[in-house]
Amino acid sequence: VIPKVDPTTGAIEVSSMFAGALWIGGIDAGGQLKIAAQTYRQSGNDFWPGPLNDDGSINQDICASYDRHWKVTRQEIDDHIALAAAGGGVVAVAAIPDVILEWPAKGNPYARGKNEVALTIDRNLAPYVDVNADGIYDPSTGDYPDVDGDQAIFWVYNDKGNIHTETNGDAIGLEIQAVAFGFQTSDEINDMTFYKYRVLNFSTSPLDSTYFGQWVDADLGAYDDDFVGCDTALSLGMCYNGDAIDGPTSPNYGGNPPIIGTDFFQGPKKFFNNGGVLDSVLLGMSAFLYYDNDFSVTGNPEVAAHFYGYLTGTWKDGSPFTQGGNGYGGTDPTNFLFPDNPSAPLPAWSECSEGNTPFDRRYLQSSGPFRLEPGAKNEVVVGVVWVAQDNQTGCAANFDLIRAADEKAQALFDSDFQLIDGPDAPDLGIRELDGEILIQLTNGPTSNNAGESYEESDPIIKNIVENDPTGTITDSTYNFEGYILYQLQDAQVSAAEYNNPDKARIVAQVDVKNGIDKLVNLSFDTDLGVDVPELMVDGNDAGILHSFRITEDLFAEGDKDLVNHRTYYFSVVAYAYNNFAPYDPSNPNTQKLPYLQGRKNVKTYTAIPHISTPENSGTVLGSQWGDGPELTRLEGQGSGGRILEITAESEARILANVFDPEVTYQGRGAPVDVMVADPLKIPAADFELTFTDLSSPTGELTGSSTNWTLTNLTTGESISSDLTIDNFNEQLTIDQTSGID
Repeated sequence: VIPKVDPTTGAIEVSSMFAGALWIGGIDAGGQLKIAAQTYRQSGNDFWPGPLNDDGSINQDICASYDRHWKVTRQEIDDHIALAAAGGGVVAVAAIPDVILEWPAKGNPYARGKNEVALTIDRNLAPYVDVNADGIYDPSTGDYPDVDGDQAIFWVYNDKGNIHTETNGDAIGLEIQAVAFGFQTSDEINDMTFYKYRVLNFSTSPLDSTYFGQWVDADLGAYDDDFVGCDTALSLGMCYNGDAIDGPTSPNYGGNPPIIGTDFFQGPKKFFNNGGVLDSVLLGMSAFLYYDNDFSVTGNPEVAAHFYGYLTGTWKDGSPFTQGGNGYGGTDPTNFLFPDNPSAPLPAWSECSEGNTPFDRRYLQSSGPFRLEPGAKNEVVVGVVWVAQDNQTGCAANFDLIRAADEKAQALFDSDFQLIDGPDAPDLGIRELDGEILIQLTNGPTSNNAGESYEESDPIIKNIVENDPTGTITDSTYNFEGYILYQLQDAQVSAAEYNNPDKARIVAQVDVKNGIDKLVNLSFDTDLGVDVPELMVDGNDAGILHSFRITEDLFAEGDKDLVNHRTYYFSVVAYAYNNFAPYDPSNPNTQKLPYLQGRKNVKTYTAIPHISTPENSGTVLGSQWGDGPELTRLEGQGSGGRILEITAESEARILANVFDPEVTYQGRGAPVDVMVADPLKIPAADFELTFTDLSSPTGELTGSSTNWTLTNLTTGESISSDLTIDNFNEQLTIDQTSGID
């Protein structure tokens, strides 16, 4: 868990990342160093909250009013979009979540800062979607924050709010608009965070030999036993434990500490003359460096020149970082320290191969040099990746697992963070009864799986399809396949923990009847050095059900019967399937992940069974879940492949040799199966069920084109089938107005 949190107090017990910050420095036309860098605020400040004025100035009141982080979730945004659609593009202010209402975007009349201070914003600041294209952000007309991820945080800061007491250097005149975001998934992406920094230069003179740097103090569990390393091909910096056991300094992970890394996905723009045309290239990581938490020549920077030296590749005494040893005092300059696996022996270069002593390390990923022009706008993008380690810790560690996770993060960046969502989880309806809980699954009209029709192209697979030289790989889409209903241990269980039987247990699993049952994903095992299979779902291949009766507590020891007035927790996920090319370990362009779990609308639901009789001035149930009404056949023939059970009256007429064209069947014994899903929603009415094949000129029914319609003969209202009858699909026919169930 990142961080590990005490479940009782909520206090952070141990974390993998202590601090991180941007460093920026360069030389002005007069040869003066200008720099803005941050480590810890207790040792000084180079940055302050708030955006700069047009002339590059700022005052303390603005700094104070912007001393806030605006946190928004994808669910809040989606709900806001749905409200706007339902209201014809208009949303009542009272119905808008505070963060969307107060989002610090251009022209927002409701923008608020710290302590609800009103903000006046006359230029682009926080990113937003301008639904009506009027040039301003107004959430009451449907505008909403334009962010990536399932949760995002926006803040804005500058380097002109006061003198620089961290570096003691001269200010540059920078405004930085920052967005941090992350995704909720069931794979490694769940353990990643991403950061976009939009850097605006308000200075009036250029800055040469400029470098951007991402500074990191990981403090991986225990702060004083860390090692660092990098992967130059991936622009990845890493921190791992220097000992097999993290600690003893507290807090710590103990055995099997994780590895954390930062990827410099996108650095600043470097402009150049291309045949008389000004062109640019995006820079990546040009150096990976470290220093120790002491005040030696290889330790903490103390003046502006030290900070800039670390950005450009020199120690505090001006000597270059060098190949071998601890990077100091050698003869061969290098920009990348410790680029090899810890478990590889010399001549591989790592902290382990050199026998270094674990310590409190900081590291820096630098990008440059380039010329920072007045008015320049740069976007720097950084990702933080994290992986658990199992029996490969300390100097037995290797970087294969975190490299694999980072490659997935890179693919996500390359697709502009358009993570495939998978099918939305259905809404879970609950009926609480005496010693039992009834659950119903429904997909609302805004769900991407309405009518169980989810289909989504995976950008990574799409790239493989488009570049397949054989032309045989064609299927880039995932399609809905099934649902898994879970009972959760408590309300704190996250979707990433549903495969942990101590946290979540499967109540029911249903899937499309299409010949697909077991779905197995493969992941790389660093111990074995091969991909290993993991059974994600053992499908029934028997069709989709939407109603379930729960009578047992799957976490109970001994008597498993549900206990009245006790709270139980449930959740449901939808999943999809794609197998564009059967897995081949020798071919990376084959499917390792046929199972895709949906990420959105995954919620925790509570249910408390109880006797329902006292409700609504006395509730009397005339039926139970699973009961079926008697059905009379008015016309038609066939058994539907079912075992038929007729009523005693119909049987008596037949035995009396009386022709009976209208046979009556016992409940659940007819050619079609109709059952009660919610006994509290059954009206006193007669219903008519008809089947229609619109494609048949003779009226004969063909399964692939036949639909049904159920009509309430009392009200005249009706509901039709979502799918044709050749699909094994249990459809809930709940309609609040007609009373159909």
